[in-house]
Amino acid sequence: VQGAATLGGEYKRYGRVAINTHGASIPAPLLHYIQREGELLILKNQAIGIGVPEKFHFTIDFLADFNSFQRYGASIGDDFDEGTLGVTKLYVTRDGPGGDQRMEPQSPVQIICYYTQDMPWETVPTLLHEMNHAVHASNYGVMPVWLQEGMSEWFANRKYILGVGKKVGLILQ
Repeated sequence: VQGAATLGGEYKRYGRVAINTHGASIPAPLLHYIQREGELLILKNQAIGIGVPEKFHFTIDFLADFNSFQRYGASIGDDFDEGTLGVTKLYVTRDGPGGDQRMEPQSPVQIICYYTQDMPWETVPTLLHEMNHAVHASNYGVMPVWLQEGMSEWFANRKYILGVGKKVGLILQ
């Protein structure tokens, strides 16, 4: 990926990532990082038996700020609260009188997030968390919440979690 992308409302493919910046500019290194981390998410899930369909790709709406994120949410019938950094749009069916939830595998799954100016270090982990939900949704649909959220948090924050352990180890020497 060369140069910064200004897409103005269209999805542009980078390998298995289709991203729409809605006119915002994303630095090329960030696009490359998102593409590479998406491939790694797929490989890591495959290593534990969670595959994706052959033509799977991530569909990401990446907005410039919270106001754009909120306006975009309103345009598709969602209300994103302050503090929400990203969402994965999943379509769940309620069955029977008890209202049990079920979801067929879905692909592609829409991921919506924004670049937070106040906490830019939160942007990538949030995006990776949502991308992991898309991997799961493409193959299994609904998974137990503890598994889906736990794996998404682990994959999103693994570098931070692993890095902290190394730093603590060095401090304690």
